[in-house]
Amino acid sequence: MEKDETMTSVMVNLIPKWLYYYPRFSRVMAALVGAYIFANVISLLLFFAFVDNHLLHVETETINRELVTSGFNAATAASMLSIVIYTMAAIWVFYAKTATRAWAVMLLPSLLGIGCIYLLLPDSVKQVVGG
Repeated sequence: MEKDETMTSVMVNLIPKWLYYYPRFSRVMAALVGAYIFANVISLLLFFAFVDNHLLHVETETINRELVTSGFNAATAASMLSIVIYTMAAIWVFYAKTATRAWAVMLLPSLLGIGCIYLLLPDSVKQVVGG
């Protein structure tokens, strides 16, 4: 028994402390940064899902009051849901088996969502963005 305990203590002393704490730090960063990016992308996708889409593509020179009201309601609903999504994503990061998997699940859907958001933008906005 004593031999196993001494062997374990020697093994622990050989591992640098920064390497020992790296997975924990990575999970905390994934919960703070990765979940934030994920929640914002989902929030923008929800905005496009909630907003009255045919009003979004109407080109007018006057203020379209229906679009403003629809946009305000969509933004409010998406913002409220993004708080719940952020919380659930941050909790899930600590439930994931590895820190790498947590980062992958936060960033890969976010990148796909960014591509979808770009496709949903009106043509006038795409010209300003540079597409």
